Amino acid sequence: MMLALVEYRDVPGFPGYRVGSDGSVWSCWTRGERIIDKRYMGEKWVQLRPGISPLGYSRASLWRDGKKHQIPVHAVVLSAFSGPRPEGMVGAHENNDPRNNRPSNLRWKTQKENMADKFRHGTRQIGERSPGHKLSNNDVAEIRRRYVPRIKGQHNRTGNLRELAREFGVMRSTIHCIVRRRTWSHVA
Repeated sequence: MMLALVEYRDVPGFPGYRVGSDGSVWSCWTRGERIIDKRYMGEKWVQLRPGISPLGYSRASLWRDGKKHQIPVHAVVLSAFSGPRPEGMVGAHENNDPRNNRPSNLRWKTQKENMADKFRHGTRQIGERSPGHKLSNNDVAEIRRRYVPRIKGQHNRTGNLRELAREFGVMRSTIHCIVRRRTWSHVA
């Protein structure tokens, strides 16, 4: 079995930090023995243990000028191995695994391309997959079925946006967007 060699590069804009081609993040910063909160660069490199964001992405705490910066690991790896982030681009994972931060799995893409990838992978947070959703796909279908637009000069209580909003526990504007297919457009 042949082991792959890991290449290490400095993190642009953050002296004393490196990233590896395996997605690892390293620091040579250390603290003085008697001096509290005074950091200096030492000789020994230590691998950092990144935290995990609520969406499952690894993020590292990097210090610069006495301030802590929480940065997604994929953004650090892309900056070191692919160059600075082009304007209007975001870091994207090719295989849909937010913890695979190897340069071969990462690309700078537009937000539109990244959303298309999420749709293709089935991980786009829409409808019932969206955190904090109040309605189900069945609720949305029922709202559209029961909504009848008001006809000028006629009193039509069936299509009253306010009543539907009250019944389903959402705002009137939410019902309006649903019936106009501005939201929940994936539901028939």
